Amino acid sequence: MSQSPASSSWAACRPSTSCVSTNSFMSPAQYLPPWSFAPTQQETAFRNLLGQLEELHATVLSTNTAGADGELDVLAQLPSSRGSSRSSSYDTVQIKLRADGVALFKSEAARNTPDPPFCLTPGCISGPGNRQRMERLRDALGWTVLETDEDKQWVQILLH
Repeated sequence: MSQSPASSSWAACRPSTSCVSTNSFMSPAQYLPPWSFAPTQQETAFRNLLGQLEELHATVLSTNTAGADGELDVLAQLPSSRGSSRSSSYDTVQIKLRADGVALFKSEAARNTPDPPFCLTPGCISGPGNRQRMERLRDALGWTVLETDEDKQWVQILLH
């Protein structure tokens, strides 16, 4: 694992890509809200994150423990369950833990795959497969979503 400086921010997901990010708020299918790791201390949350990535057989490409404003960053390749070729069956994941207890992230699949055509579960938003993989990572860490229940509305979209 190498130490390298990471960008303090990253671009939103490009349209029509298998990508989700806390910075893609203009594209609902590609947006996921930031996570909260509070009341866990930032350093403990970072160690927990690295441990969980190891359990998921991720390859940590770089970490930055001396980021701007005390941010801790990790860049990793996380295997996905989809794809016929193992070499292209991964997501490149960037996660930034801020000192205020907020986690920002971006997950982009190595290979574009079509989004599922519909969503039947209340509260579900149809989107790229890495949306569910990031939600599973969040749940495994025991972190919470930084959004209120009032913001959630299930609206079924019918395709004609």
